[in-house]
Amino acid sequence: MQRRTVTTGLFMEQQYNGKKKIMEARLASARSKQQEYGLSPRQLGEIAEYQTLFQAYRWGYTTSKIIQTLLSRTSGGYLDKLTEKGLLVKTPTQSGYPRYFYSLSPDGLAKVQARQDELLNYSEINPHRVNQSILNHNLICQEVTLLAFKAQQISHYQTERQFFVEGLPKVPDCIWDVWEDERIGVEIELTQKWGIDLHKFMLGIWETLENVDNPLALKRFIIFSSSPAILKNYKSAISPGKFLPKYAKDERGRWTIVKQLEVPEWLSSRVDFKLIERV
Repeated sequence: MQRRTVTTGLFMEQQYNGKKKIMEARLASARSKQQEYGLSPRQLGEIAEYQTLFQAYRWGYTTSKIIQTLLSRTSGGYLDKLTEKGLLVKTPTQSGYPRYFYSLSPDGLAKVQARQDELLNYSEINPHRVNQSILNHNLICQEVTLLAFKAQQISHYQTERQFFVEGLPKVPDCIWDVWEDERIGVEIELTQKWGIDLHKFMLGIWETLENVDNPLALKRFIIFSSSPAILKNYKSAISPGKFLPKYAKDERGRWTIVKQLEVPEWLSSRVDFKLIERV
């Protein structure tokens, strides 16, 4: 019993010291930001709150880990605080990973919209209508974009709801603006496309880049995947000299091949393939 008491006491002391170090780190970070920007703790808190709400607004929803990266915080719990304030709604995921996603409540939406010049259609106000079959896809797009932005690899970005246009052969999942005034279409591919789906996907990228008057002014595409095999297959599909079939619907409404197009040499140099890095 005595040994157990000593062990328990040591464990509690270690826990206390660990929490103390975390609090000290948070205070040091806050003081550093105060000195750097000349802002009060209240002002810094308002900025963090708005950044979080705006992240959920432009993407539809977010996660605790993503917001930790956004705000450069080392521990979670902040989104739960905003949920308790009535600004966010916490919803369990069907997959269990992540455990929850956070969307805007009516009060949170009103708070963000009050500071916008142009409004976005925010359909996630009812989180139970969120299509969770594409939840992981959208969160990965959010993560790789945030990592690129934090690393200053891009200067600005737009989510699909901020730029969606009809009639473009390939509408990307996200658009990145890089420092050299170049716009990049970002695609997240988690499962392999085959046959007509792969052909139409790659041909859509080709036709979008080929059109110098495309309304999104895209100059390049990046295809992200967690699978090296997917990246290898997609890269092979647009190797110079290969052929991509072009499809059209016949009188019965079935897709048929109408011509074979030889892949130009310039295409492979304007499409990059990258493995996914997660926050």
